[in-house]
Amino acid sequence: AGAALKVAQELYIASPEFHVSSSNKLEAAVRPPRVEPAPNSPRDYKAIVVIYMDGGADTFNMLVPYSNCTGVDLFAEYTRVREAVALEREELDAIEETSGTQPCSVFGINAHLGEVTKLYREGDAAFIANVGPLIEPLTKQTYYDGSAALPSSLGSHDAQTRATQTVHAQEPSADGILARMLDSLAGQPAPYRVRAYSTAGETAFLKGARPYDTMDPYDGPVELAASSRLGSYIETMMRDASSSALGEMYSQAVSEMLPRLDELNDAYDSVTRPEGFGTDVLSRQLMHVARMISSRDGRRVEREAYFVELPRCNTHNSFKSVFDNRLEDANDALKSFVAEMERQGVWQDVVVVSASEFGRSLTPRNRGSDNAWGGHHFVLGGSVNGGQILGRYPSGLSDAAPLVLDGGRVIPQTSWEAVWDPIAQWFGVPPAELDTVLPNRRRFLPDGLIAPEQLFDYPSPPAPPPLRPSPPSVPSPQPPPPAPASPSPPPPLPPPWLLEAGSALLPPSAPGQLLIISDASASLSWPTPAARSYDGRPWEGVMPRPLQIDCAAGPGPACAIVIPPGGSYRVDGYDESAAEPTPDKLAARFLMQATFGPTRETIRDLAAGASESVSEKMAAWVDDQIYRVPATLHRRYWRQRASPRVGSSAFTGGQRPICEPGARFHEFAFTQNDVGRTIEVTSNSASGMLSLRIDGVPRTDVRAFDLPAAVAPYVVCDVEERVGGAVEVGSDCSNAAGFANPSIDFAVPDLSLVRAVNASEATFVPLSSLGDTNLEVIILAGLHAPCTLATEGVDAFVRYQGKTYRHDWNRLMLVENTVESPSPHNASGSLSCPVVPRTFLNERTCKHRPECVPIEYAKTPFTWDADTLRAFYATSRAYVFFIDGLRLSEGDTPCDSESRWRRREGACTDAFPVSPTSRAALAKALRSRTRGLNPDVLDLDLPRDVCDDFAYSAEVLTGVRIDVDGVCWEHCHEDALNVYDATFAAEESRSNILTAARTGAANPFRELAESGGAMLYFPPEAGMNYWYDDERDALRGTVGRLGDRADFSLLPQQLQTAAMAAFLGAKDVRTLPLPTAPTIELSGVDGATGLTACVGECDADWQCADGLKCFSRADGEAIPGCFGEGGGPDWDYCYLPTYSAIVLSGEDDDEATELTACTGECDADSQCAE
Repeated sequence: AGAALKVAQELYIASPEFHVSSSNKLEAAVRPPRVEPAPNSPRDYKAIVVIYMDGGADTFNMLVPYSNCTGVDLFAEYTRVREAVALEREELDAIEETSGTQPCSVFGINAHLGEVTKLYREGDAAFIANVGPLIEPLTKQTYYDGSAALPSSLGSHDAQTRATQTVHAQEPSADGILARMLDSLAGQPAPYRVRAYSTAGETAFLKGARPYDTMDPYDGPVELAASSRLGSYIETMMRDASSSALGEMYSQAVSEMLPRLDELNDAYDSVTRPEGFGTDVLSRQLMHVARMISSRDGRRVEREAYFVELPRCNTHNSFKSVFDNRLEDANDALKSFVAEMERQGVWQDVVVVSASEFGRSLTPRNRGSDNAWGGHHFVLGGSVNGGQILGRYPSGLSDAAPLVLDGGRVIPQTSWEAVWDPIAQWFGVPPAELDTVLPNRRRFLPDGLIAPEQLFDYPSPPAPPPLRPSPPSVPSPQPPPPAPASPSPPPPLPPPWLLEAGSALLPPSAPGQLLIISDASASLSWPTPAARSYDGRPWEGVMPRPLQIDCAAGPGPACAIVIPPGGSYRVDGYDESAAEPTPDKLAARFLMQATFGPTRETIRDLAAGASESVSEKMAAWVDDQIYRVPATLHRRYWRQRASPRVGSSAFTGGQRPICEPGARFHEFAFTQNDVGRTIEVTSNSASGMLSLRIDGVPRTDVRAFDLPAAVAPYVVCDVEERVGGAVEVGSDCSNAAGFANPSIDFAVPDLSLVRAVNASEATFVPLSSLGDTNLEVIILAGLHAPCTLATEGVDAFVRYQGKTYRHDWNRLMLVENTVESPSPHNASGSLSCPVVPRTFLNERTCKHRPECVPIEYAKTPFTWDADTLRAFYATSRAYVFFIDGLRLSEGDTPCDSESRWRRREGACTDAFPVSPTSRAALAKALRSRTRGLNPDVLDLDLPRDVCDDFAYSAEVLTGVRIDVDGVCWEHCHEDALNVYDATFAAEESRSNILTAARTGAANPFRELAESGGAMLYFPPEAGMNYWYDDERDALRGTVGRLGDRADFSLLPQQLQTAAMAAFLGAKDVRTLPLPTAPTIELSGVDGATGLTACVGECDADWQCADGLKCFSRADGEAIPGCFGEGGGPDWDYCYLPTYSAIVLSGEDDDEATELTACTGECDADSQCAE
């Protein structure tokens, strides 16, 4: 019964009634299944792959003018304008451009794109110069005078991503360009079988009337876990048509999705995984695309589109090496992909297009470049007419050039319409539908589009479609279809009208009327709209299958509309009602919008009675829902079961203890936690087995471990978490070998690690997810005796019902904290105390709990030294290091307004050509700063023109050295010797440093901490762009500098652990006695002597006791340390000078320390005296 109830609950969650907000009333008719058309024979296969360079790619460093330029030395201008981010000729691969249409005959491709250079020279790659989102042709003059239409929000990542991916820049809600192309092909009289896939989540490229599938960038197609068990039941639930639009839409989508997913996964699994792809994210995505293309016959697909993403191309704050590194990833991925396409024999049937939301500014900004507009992209493929640059490269690159706006932003001369028009025709879009697929296409006629025969190798040029240019500012009507000999006259009766195949003359709608032509062949209750006319306007097509319409062909306002064969088309009319809606209609509409669907009773409650209007009752209903009806939430159920893996950097909850119900254990030996760790193989002569260990701790015993010695040491690269799943290992993950993930089985169990548990001590249940039961993972459901599962470390095993399981130790435990059941955990425990601020929403229900007040530590000075850094890991498992090995970049200078210097031992000489005057100026600046608290690190803030314009000509590790009174100071990277909390980077982030440092080996953060190290040395082989990305995204800012004095009470909360507080002797301020000053009531008589504190009246200090002074006041001024009225506002009293006001003093010195009370200038408590 319990299992049946669970199945019923799962099916209910999958039902349309659960997902739509209106009543899902079923029709008597069964929804006809959508029948995929059989492909015409013979019919070829074609695919488009878009590589989207996310973030705005600096493509002026991808295609660069090289030599043989007319009019001006464009390479010299490029070098002058781009300054530090410019590439040298040695960093470019020269290519010839022989068309004579470009400003140079020799260009350079970034040397990191060697595969594209090779394809260009072989004739399989072409570049499109200066392309970007446009609405109509644009010049610098029309940009500034406002006479031309512009895409909205230029420079905005979101807006320009949308404009680039929809190729309809003025329409924010437009469908994607690839979706429109596929919809056109699927709507042909002989429809194509089309598919669309994204390996990078949602994308506007594929957003349209037809669904597209998403694949995981690392794992490929995702299966519906319950499909095999519940799929037939779900299909039965979706079988009947619904009168609810939303219910019908949901049911139809699910009905189509289930067989499509089954077909997709079966086809994907039926082909072998392509070889030779790397492990970076783009290589993995293109590997999945290649495997999908290999499965094309099994999926019976004829046209398909793929969206993949090259992430983090934004170079706001990074040097050119950031983009170079991205191009290197793209190059490796493309090299593998092209080789695989050639192996499959489909390279001539595939087109690869690069795109980005915009190019970057020519003039640099900080360490990088800013968001701009135009850029350059490539088109690759076996059928591409390569070896040429299409479009028009700018003839000048300075701000004075005809196409360059202020800030180095280049106006694109080539629209994305010009790029996609020939690709759409190559893909098979009929000429008559090009204006529908590319709504702005006519604005760029006759010379603004690239002809298909220019971009592709056609056996003979295709016949051009009949085109009529129209003014850019006026949208053009759709292209007319071939006029029939005698179109049928308009129907004489009011709608609905049934339409026969052929050409029909239809009048437009009347004012206040809506006419819709729909195809009811797929669904009688919810036909697919194909054209419309409303409020007297002419007929227009409606996606996804718009009809061909010519409103210039008919008599008067009538339009000639082509009705395709094979459909069931009709015209329905709807008239705007002049009458006010009745109360029950108002109530029903409101409840459809605000609830999961109205009932007769709820409609009657809102509509009945005349004492209150329906609107007043709606307002009362909303108020009742917010303030009086209790919320129905899945929160408690979800929080008890949510258990992703987390590291010690987690801010919410904590790691679930082994004895806590919900603790998870697994039967397979290796998990994703082991990636980066080394598997040790040792032999046990007594048992004849091999022991597989990690960090010296056994995971399992096996009889054989047959991996080639060439891949040793066996560093874990990837793990499939199931018994028999793939475990990839190798010294370098690019040539990893694999073996099956073994179950845990020890010939002789180590009793200090393995605990035998029976049913009388504890109950374990298998993991259940979406109805599927995973017997390889068990959950601790309850303890029936004192817990003995814990071991000294994180490695712990249980022997239960004949199997051995390992504790999955870093699973999240969320604390339940409600008004009814406040959390017993407080801030000093292992879990963070769940608290929220008081707001107007919760002020009537929140409860104050003093034990949940976060610990506030008293001021506790300490020094950032190696011992302290090691203590953070030893006490709290926090990875806190200082960084060294960072390199100064080409163009850096010690004469910057801000620079960092480090103390060095030994000879203080260097070979840099810095003038004696500049060295003297630097020495003077350094001498003025050596009074600081940190003896080893100085940060200079230099005035302008303090020294000459010397800059490093190449990347260097050690900079200029200056002798200051016998102490050597060396110019270093601005982040050198900074202290970072690297816990997030080590445990949860895809850190660039981690990737570069290990190249398949162990986690450098973990190795460093476990070996007792404190210095993280930046890998010499890693580009500095890795550092800039990690410093921003993974390390999340510095917490100090090596040698600085710091205050424990001011550290980030995640570092203020109880264990570290004990190490440093920090005290909770709540446990300290509050400091008190004497507050004595004023008293005394006039003229007395020997007066004590707060006693008067005095006229001079001699009347006061030793150590006290007479406080002369006016107008009842308060006496320090005293209270009360006393003898009156003019009486003076003796007081203790310790509590007197002190005049503020000090200097503007950021390095000042040991400052006394009321002395400045300080920036942190560490500068103040004890």
